[in-house]
Amino acid sequence: MIIHRMTAAFGRLDRQTLAPGPGLTVITAPNEGGKSTWCAFLRAMLYGIPTNQRDRGTFIADKNRYLPWSGAPLSGEMQLKWRGQDITLRRFPRKNSPFGGLEAVYTASGDPVPGLTADTLGETLIGAGREMYERSAFLGQGAAAVTASDELERRVAALVSSGSEEASYSQVERTLREWRNRRRHNRTGLLPRLEEELSQVETALERQEEALLAIQAARAQIARLEPQRAALERELESHRSRDLLQARQQYTAAREELNAASGEVARLRQQRDAMGRAPDRESLDLLRDKLGELKALEREAAEGREALRRLRQEAELAQAEVQDSGFAQLTVDQAEEQAHQDHQQADTLRSARRRRGIFALLWALLGLAAGGALAAAGYFLHRFIPFAAGGAALFLVCTILSVVLCRRRQRALDREAGALLAKYGAKEPGDIDRRLEAYRAAEVRAEVAWGAFHREEELQQERQERVTDLTARLRTAVGTFSPHTQDRLMMELEVARAAALLTDLEEANERMAAARRALAGTRAPGGSAAAPGETVVPRYPLAETRVRLEQAEEALRAARRELDQAQGRLSTLGGREELEARRQTLEEAIAGRTREYDALTAALEALEGANLQLRQRFSPGLNARAGEYLARLTGGAHQGVTLSRAFEAMVTSPGDPQPRRALLLSQGTLEQLYLAVRLAICDLTLGGDEPAPLVLDDALANFDDRRAVLALELLRELGKKRQILLFTCHTREARWARTAGVPVAELGKV
Repeated sequence: MIIHRMTAAFGRLDRQTLAPGPGLTVITAPNEGGKSTWCAFLRAMLYGIPTNQRDRGTFIADKNRYLPWSGAPLSGEMQLKWRGQDITLRRFPRKNSPFGGLEAVYTASGDPVPGLTADTLGETLIGAGREMYERSAFLGQGAAAVTASDELERRVAALVSSGSEEASYSQVERTLREWRNRRRHNRTGLLPRLEEELSQVETALERQEEALLAIQAARAQIARLEPQRAALERELESHRSRDLLQARQQYTAAREELNAASGEVARLRQQRDAMGRAPDRESLDLLRDKLGELKALEREAAEGREALRRLRQEAELAQAEVQDSGFAQLTVDQAEEQAHQDHQQADTLRSARRRRGIFALLWALLGLAAGGALAAAGYFLHRFIPFAAGGAALFLVCTILSVVLCRRRQRALDREAGALLAKYGAKEPGDIDRRLEAYRAAEVRAEVAWGAFHREEELQQERQERVTDLTARLRTAVGTFSPHTQDRLMMELEVARAAALLTDLEEANERMAAARRALAGTRAPGGSAAAPGETVVPRYPLAETRVRLEQAEEALRAARRELDQAQGRLSTLGGREELEARRQTLEEAIAGRTREYDALTAALEALEGANLQLRQRFSPGLNARAGEYLARLTGGAHQGVTLSRAFEAMVTSPGDPQPRRALLLSQGTLEQLYLAVRLAICDLTLGGDEPAPLVLDDALANFDDRRAVLALELLRELGKKRQILLFTCHTREARWARTAGVPVAELGKV
């Protein structure tokens, strides 16, 4: 069988096609590029999609997993060559099966191919069922390991022995075990059921003996209890005669208590009616709540008055600071303008005083210059002394006059500047700005204080209004039953008095009701008590006598029930002769089934020995072929392979004293081992004239580059006998294939 072309509407494949070559074809695609989907499509075209799978947990059934992403129905077409004829296969939905419809026709003529149906297509074309194909020639991703199956075991055994393919050791062994288990398996089977029935028969015989003993014990118990019950009944009757006298006394006392309670109720009702519209309990509770609210409001009002007084003091103190700042009766803008002007004027006076000092110095220098000029003139005129004396006198006069005049003006300026600064209590002009800042702060504090005062004044007014309103409403409410109350304390007293009266009335009513109930429970007893000489003296108090009598009656009823039950059990167990006969029959049946069980056990042991001989016949051929392929794949690093009946592999390597389990190998070597075993099984079970296509999904993923080349060379050689589809996500296989002349198909490219 050779596949020419596949077209799929399957999962992510939207009418995509794949055309492999007749031998080895390397099919490349990146991860999630559709490789595994193509493998699943090929398997579904051959064997359909199982309809009994259900989604659960992390598992998605194939019928849901591979629904086309495009929303189209599942469908596919495969063109292949089989038995020398070109055939076209088409799969499509049918009824409840998403891939159950099949059309198989000859490609050239379109005539139906006889013998190809949807249920048997894969077995007819491949020559093996789905399970065997997946365990031999179909290597899905991550599924290289080989596991045993009945079909695979039967096919392998048939190839290397003369045994029949109609039954395998596993099938026969399972049948024998089923037969043996039918006789005995843990607590199930024919033998356990027979033994259980025998146990039930023996138990019934034992219960017959127990029932007879129980009947005797129950009758003896009844005979002992009946005299005790009669004696206790006589004592109870004596207690009743005595209680009759006591009950009459209690009735008289209850009548008197009811009369007293009724008089108290009448008196309290009269007091309540004298209050006019007497309030009920709910109204009193509401009045108490409102009086508590009024008390809280009065306390808040008192606290508000104290806070108002304190805020007024704080505002007045802040206002006094504003008055003492030097800017009283001025707005902030006016104060700033005045301070600025006074500051400038003070600076001007200071500057004028400094200029007067400079002016005096200039006059002194002018006198000095004039005196020097006179002295120089006297020197040239040879009259130095008179001229020098005149120059000195001139200097002194100018200096004295400038100093006197300058100091007088400076004192006037100092007085004027001092008066200006004294208005602010300042020593320097800069102090005026500081006083202005202090005034601003005082003005803000005064404004904040007065604002707080006015807000508190408004709140206090609201509190007082609420107090006045609530007081008026309470006076009205309390006035309905106490019209002369005015203040809160009097209203609280009146409400408390009304509540106490109501409580007393309720308690009196309860006492009257209790007295009435007591009287009803102690009605005047009728009849007459027995004479003292006619009654027995009780041995126990009344309560104990009643308890003892109840216990005696209960024990008597229990003994009678036990007698009835024992007689009923005895009647339902049947006759003793019948049970003895059934026990003998069951013992004979158990002996026969035990012999069958022993015979089946011996047959299983014989079958195991025969199977061991059979495996010794077919194992060498399969092991030799797998060892040859493993040596090719590993470059001689590993040579021998031994497979158990469960197809678990052991590997022999040069230099190793004994075979190693496959689980001890590296992941790459382990996958090479399983590939070798797959190829060997494929040769032995799916060879012949129409070898099944070999499908490998990323089977070389964990091979290193050298062993990957060895594997590719082996697959190319095997491709001369059967079609091989190698799906891979690596580029090295494609590079090798192009160099070796092997066809390469890239998924997703036309």
